[in-house]
Amino acid sequence: MEKELRELESILRAEQKLFGIYLEKLIEQQRYLIENDLKGLKDSIEKISLLAQEAMTLENGRKNVIARISEKLKVDENDITLSKLLDRFKGHKFQELEHLRDAILDTHVKATAQRERNELLINQSMNVIGRTVNYLNERKNPRVTYDNPTGKNGVASDNRGLLVRTA
Repeated sequence: MEKELRELESILRAEQKLFGIYLEKLIEQQRYLIENDLKGLKDSIEKISLLAQEAMTLENGRKNVIARISEKLKVDENDITLSKLLDRFKGHKFQELEHLRDAILDTHVKATAQRERNELLINQSMNVIGRTVNYLNERKNPRVTYDNPTGKNGVASDNRGLLVRTA
């Protein structure tokens, strides 16, 4: 089981490093959003996509190691998580695993908050773009803002008193 614990620690270290890079890329992405740097934003999105693929690989590796550990402990692999595993044991080796787990969870919380800020910036940008497009459309195709209401209903057959003002 010592081998599995070393492998698990190695995977957790890799995940911690990966999530740190992910957080940095999200912060970088925010800067690109603020600066309206589309090339930088595109590069950042591509790097984040690669990080997500790498994270899935590490997660699968972690799940496999935990499954092997749970098999040795004669515990249902679907019932054991890293936290449950750490709760079962104490010792120096497990303190390091707990530290890594806590660091990963902390980075995850920060990354989630940063991602939400980026999404807010994107939504705000889309709002501004939408309002700008509507404004430009109205300038190109002015709509009537004042009109004689009796003319619309077909009651007034002549154009006397018709007031039309465009924006």
